[in-house]
Amino acid sequence: MPAGQDAWMHELRNAVNAVAMAVALGRGGSAEGDIQRMQTALARAEEGLVRVRSLLMHPATPPAHSASATRDHR
Repeated sequence: MPAGQDAWMHELRNAVNAVAMAVALGRGGSAEGDIQRMQTALARAEEGLVRVRSLLMHPATPPAHSASATRDHR
């Protein structure tokens, strides 16, 4: 995998891990009835998902275009 893709994948994994940890934190807060902890966890999960979305919208390398997609169809 090229260096740019490695860095992008690392960032994506970090963002997904942040969401997973926030969900676990929220689940623990839910079990204990800790509303503040749940709200904090939801905010962190939302931030992580925004980061994931941003990374997916701007991949490390542009998608390859097929010859048929770039041909002039007159």
